[in-house]
Amino acid sequence: MNLATKKDSVLMFELQNNRGKDLTNMEKLKSYLSYQIYTYNDKKSAESKLKKMVDIFEKIYRILNDIKQLDEDSILGCFNIATSKYGFAYRENDDSLNYKKELKDIVDNEKKLAWIDEYVKSLKNAFFDFKTFMESKSEYKEYLLHLNVADTYPFVIKSYQVFRNDKEKLERVFKALEVIALRHKLVKTRAKIGDKLNSVLKNFDSVEELEVGIKNVCDKEWYWNDNNIIQALKPEKHTLDKIARYIFMRYENALRDRNARTKGYRFTLDEIKKSQDEKNPPIEHIAPTTENGEKVASGYCEYDKDFYENSYLHCIGNLMLIGESHNISIGNNPFKDKLQSYENSPMAQHREIKEFANGEIWDKNSITKRHEMLVEFILKTWSL
Repeated sequence: MNLATKKDSVLMFELQNNRGKDLTNMEKLKSYLSYQIYTYNDKKSAESKLKKMVDIFEKIYRILNDIKQLDEDSILGCFNIATSKYGFAYRENDDSLNYKKELKDIVDNEKKLAWIDEYVKSLKNAFFDFKTFMESKSEYKEYLLHLNVADTYPFVIKSYQVFRNDKEKLERVFKALEVIALRHKLVKTRAKIGDKLNSVLKNFDSVEELEVGIKNVCDKEWYWNDNNIIQALKPEKHTLDKIARYIFMRYENALRDRNARTKGYRFTLDEIKKSQDEKNPPIEHIAPTTENGEKVASGYCEYDKDFYENSYLHCIGNLMLIGESHNISIGNNPFKDKLQSYENSPMAQHREIKEFANGEIWDKNSITKRHEMLVEFILKTWSL
């Protein structure tokens, strides 16, 4: 096969493959770069350079086998956002805002080939670094994965490029990213977080620069500032369910750290699941929700107009993380029965409910006191 014919066959692969499936972005990338290698090299050099590139892609796919949480195109996308001049404006399917444009803007052929060589090597390192991230014994890595805000992952890739072997700095990065991730999940804004973080990503060359950048976004952007956090914690409807589990998981660990006997023993949501097949532990309303016309059990305040208008029912001060069996057993029982079950619970956040109760009564004042305490905890925990 002559050079022109082989080059054309490489190009054809970009349009179809033998699996009868759409090509992944990684496959398209490999095909495109192969075509460029044939375009800007003589035959002998092209074969040699192509073999080196194919070897690197084989290594990438071997690394990928050990990464279960993200697929190849997701990691590729994060890499391109992290390393390209476009940042979060990068668009895989827009040739004016992707790697094709970057390569096209290079005039000298030798520099084009050098760019391809460096790009592929950096891509392999990014996959390896993400695998290292996934396997690291990092507390805040686990928190980031739990929140799973995709726009934090380009920062993860860049952080390994900046200080790959400095575990202390990496942990600070993950902690800073978790702050904006939690606030984004809690507020549930439609704002595109990547757009707001673009300048932070581009200027990220030290932990301090990242922390200052994220703090400025949290403080100055209307979407994620403290006022909106406070408002989100007192919704009119039961919307805190998913993020409340995460907050209460962190709160349980904070309570454990205050006790010498439990300090260092990490609590996870798996501890209160009946089995690994169970989806998520429920969120308990201490003052229970009621069906239309259902009478509130004894021990709770009146569900009057003020109770509903000021969101006492669904605010975080009235919510609690609980196991499925525990939740079923107490139902909408009188508060004194619930309180007894809480006091016998192994969970610290259950046992402390008596500190907020008005004797055997759970009323607006009880909810307010606990709510204010939890808001203070949240603002302190997720701030820079």
